[in-house]
Amino acid sequence: MLRLTVSFTWEELPTRDPVTGNLTKAAYILIIQSLTKYTAGLLISFHIVQTTVRILSNHEMVLTSWVPFDISEVSVYVFANVTQVQNTA
Repeated sequence: MLRLTVSFTWEELPTRDPVTGNLTKAAYILIIQSLTKYTAGLLISFHIVQTTVRILSNHEMVLTSWVPFDISEVSVYVFANVTQVQNTA
């Protein structure tokens, strides 16, 4: 059954109806894809900037957690933050 289907991409389909001139579903899908891509990029960028500012200004951890050592020293603090990011990714 799957072999009988015609493969296509949304970019190949017409974006305007030839009779009415209205946008087709293919056009809406392309618009939604670009909006989703830019929204996701904006949110990730905002999160990175907000986390960086919080780390630098308040000396906070990326994730609130208890660690069995003193993180007041810069090298230990950086190591603890890198370990948190590495464990979540």
